Amino acid sequence: MANIRLYSHYWGNRRELFENLTKPSVMPSVERLIKEGHNVEFITYTEEGELIDTITEEAEKASRLDAYTAIIPPDTIFGAETLYNMFKVAENKKIMVAVPHLRVKLSAENIPVPVSNKLLPKYIKEHMHCTAQFSYDNLEDNVTHGGISIREIDKHLCIIHSVPTMYFCKFSQDDARILKNEITTWNHWDSVFLHKMTEQNRVRTIGSSLLGCMAEITGEGTHLKPLSKGQYNDSYGCVNSVNRVYNALNYVMEIPDED
Repeated sequence: MANIRLYSHYWGNRRELFENLTKPSVMPSVERLIKEGHNVEFITYTEEGELIDTITEEAEKASRLDAYTAIIPPDTIFGAETLYNMFKVAENKKIMVAVPHLRVKLSAENIPVPVSNKLLPKYIKEHMHCTAQFSYDNLEDNVTHGGISIREIDKHLCIIHSVPTMYFCKFSQDDARILKNEITTWNHWDSVFLHKMTEQNRVRTIGSSLLGCMAEITGEGTHLKPLSKGQYNDSYGCVNSVNRVYNALNYVMEIPDED
């Protein structure tokens, strides 16, 4: 049976977010994993500090223990089945599982959790953050040059996300060394470290919200890049070979019918 460590680092008011939203959102998956005989434990860091330092420490510990690590940010709502599905994708493999995600407004704190993968896209669309609202590539003024573009086709959001986040990891000792010696900020997790893992053919990207879905709660007006005309995500994908890989993928978020 597998050892699965649920890593999170938070302090201040993010503790409340974690306890009220993030943790309850993953509990259905946790309970299912435990029922199947896996050992699951929450690994939380609650002192203010650099996230990259604690994830490096976690990578070192997990690699020694031959354990899996799930990254559980304190401002993120997970679809109820997502954590379990990520484990099943990674089971018995030394890989990282990445999932594209969209940001949602602070009003998303009212989303009832746990919430199924099928229903969470409905709430994501209702509480969509400005970074996602301006990522529709049919808008004359948009931010798709930042790496995310959205097209709505029938009841599906087809999303190109050039920098998907690795949420489920099987760290090696070499990974821990790279994190310690070459990765200096948390921003490098979704860039430098993602690129290194991709070059090693160790990233598997989920392509459907039914398999993996999450929403990152973000203050309104933050993280929004300057609006540009006609600079679609296609141009971002030409930055380097790794971005071209993810620029070729469509993540499909299915919006359920209204009750």
